[in-house]
Amino acid sequence: MKEYKNIELVTKKIPVEGLGQWIVTISGNDWAKILSNSETNLKADLQVPGFRKGKVPANIAKKHIKPAAILKKASSLAIKIAYQYGLDQKDLDVKVTNKPGVEVTQLSQELCQLTFNFDLPLEVKLDQYRNFAIIKPEVAVSQDEIDQQVKILKDRFAIYRPKEKGSLVIGDIAIFDFKGELNGQEFPGNQGKDTQLEIGTKQFIPGFEEQMVGMKPNQTKTIKVTFPKDYHVENLANQEAEFTIHLKEIKIKIPTESNDELVKDVNIPNVNTYPELLDYIKKQLEEQKSKTVKDQFFNQLFTEILKSTVIVVPNSLIDKETDRLVNDFKSQLKQQNLSFEEYQKITKVSEQDIRKEAQKDALWELQVYILTEEIAKAEKITASQSEIDQYLNNISAQFNISVEEIKKSMKDLTFVISNVRRSKTLDWLWDNNGSQEILEEKLQESETASSVKSTTKKN
Repeated sequence: MKEYKNIELVTKKIPVEGLGQWIVTISGNDWAKILSNSETNLKADLQVPGFRKGKVPANIAKKHIKPAAILKKASSLAIKIAYQYGLDQKDLDVKVTNKPGVEVTQLSQELCQLTFNFDLPLEVKLDQYRNFAIIKPEVAVSQDEIDQQVKILKDRFAIYRPKEKGSLVIGDIAIFDFKGELNGQEFPGNQGKDTQLEIGTKQFIPGFEEQMVGMKPNQTKTIKVTFPKDYHVENLANQEAEFTIHLKEIKIKIPTESNDELVKDVNIPNVNTYPELLDYIKKQLEEQKSKTVKDQFFNQLFTEILKSTVIVVPNSLIDKETDRLVNDFKSQLKQQNLSFEEYQKITKVSEQDIRKEAQKDALWELQVYILTEEIAKAEKITASQSEIDQYLNNISAQFNISVEEIKKSMKDLTFVISNVRRSKTLDWLWDNNGSQEILEEKLQESETASSVKSTTKKN
């Protein structure tokens, strides 16, 4: 593109977004020529009554062709010229990796500036990923926790009978409709039909259940409550809302008293006695606590690993994962009988804001996935046939589907192999990081302290 001399191309890398850019500016005589060509093209296509197409006199054509139309046409021509100009350059540090997105960032009679957005290639340079001193709390289950789960099970299989006399008290089950408003406006989760709530369990906003006490069936009452300062929906936190409650019915709960009956009610495979049920509950609690501990541990670990790792995730991957997360969010709203548009109207949150938050989560998930894959390669972690078979057997047992049916539903076992390898890699990271060194240091400190005390006593 030797005929163009007033073109400037600057490259820019935004690694955190996986984005590379060509910023191309066309000005001077080159831009004047493009504007002139654009005006000529528009004149050639202009149709004015009384004149043949392309034969409209210049003074008349000028009245029908607005400057904005010329600029728009010129920017379209400029995109082709600027892109080809970039392709003709050598040794640019931002390479063409995909069909670029393009934005017109400046447009006037003096110049046109275009930004071409490309994926940066996937890049990973691992540094430290072992021996991080992150505390791993011991997992322990108390008898009180087991007893609480037994109570929950007994409540779940309890018999509920209508309360024949009296008003609502702590411990009663209320069946009611409610609708709330904040400054006269609705908000997410502001209403419910046939809601069942045990009064006193503090499942609702502080003050909600307390103000229901004393209500009688078929009574309607309006209450005011204030959302907690740390409420999970930011625009509702510390806000006062008004709720209208219609109590339909009051029930009393008669929990299952017999332990043997409870075992029959829960109907858990291979659990036939009450002691076996207690062992099962303990094991489930240990697994839940272990998962929570490991989730927290890996969040901290990958945060530390990322501090010293060079990782670039292509922008198109981030966009694709962001789309998935936003669509999942919209599906969740739909399940709550709330459209995305209604949610935006109520919360005053724009789709751009939601997408921005989703993009952060998308980047984190992709970074963790890519790091796990790279560590698996570095440590030569693979999935053996027996481990793949065990994985398939676990799915078979969980969903009561034969292994043959599972295999038929899959094109290949790539997904299974990836999951097995990923699980083994996380186990490896768990074993090669954490509090082992800290515990040894504390033990040494304790032994040193004991030695000092002993010496002091002798003296």
